[in-house]
Amino acid sequence: MEDADGISSAALIKQAFGGDTILVDYPGMTDVLETLRNDEKLKMLFICDLGLNKQNSDYFVDLLTELRKKQVSITYVDHHYVDSKIIAKLKKVKVKLIHDTSECTSVLVYNAFKKKLPEHSIFIAVCGAITDYMENKPIASKLLQIYDRQFALINATVLTYNIVGHQRKQDIDYLYYLVDELSESKFPHDIPNTYEFAQIQVGKLAEIISKVKASMKISKNLGYMEVLDSGALYLVFQEKMLLLHTKNVLIREYTRYLYEVHRRAKLI
Repeated sequence: MEDADGISSAALIKQAFGGDTILVDYPGMTDVLETLRNDEKLKMLFICDLGLNKQNSDYFVDLLTELRKKQVSITYVDHHYVDSKIIAKLKKVKVKLIHDTSECTSVLVYNAFKKKLPEHSIFIAVCGAITDYMENKPIASKLLQIYDRQFALINATVLTYNIVGHQRKQDIDYLYYLVDELSESKFPHDIPNTYEFAQIQVGKLAEIISKVKASMKISKNLGYMEVLDSGALYLVFQEKMLLLHTKNVLIREYTRYLYEVHRRAKLI
């Protein structure tokens, strides 16, 4: 739900198979998935770009096992790390697993079901690859060659900022709208108001960059600043310290972190 890879994957599945879309994010994931347990109309289920962790993997396997007992066809497509034990359990109950950490999920979806997809679906997969920083991967790089690179980059960026700017619960209908529009083979720039929404997000990110540059203090490999407008009194950022050799790199990484804090605080 949070990124273009997930939204693009949902659009591709809708193009290939139709059906209803359910968008979930990691917080509250189990609550949404639980609604599937007693859905008597459910015959086919595709789960895409939903990474697992120690907190939710057992629940995930148990739910899919129960659905398989009800003869629900399940395909799980993902590019995040999945524990080998979880993979074995899913295969045991005959969940179709399409898993590869070397490509983003939307590219995996396209590659698996391209015979069922229109030509425009390539561009949807490319957008997912770009925003997941995986456009240089083997399959994605070949797909990107079909399009003018700058055309693809600006569309993927506009799509991303539209998704980022609509993460509140009351915005969920807009994300479903994006899935529908993309599944109808529209470019992000063809969807009404996407540039305007993207401009708003870019402006807010620019404000955060200015705040970080003005307020962050750096001590060796530790960056920190006081934050009074995001629901947190004090934030300390320390990440990849062996890779952060310059002040500018540290500011860039901290800006990403602070932007995420603001977004999750629903101030953006």
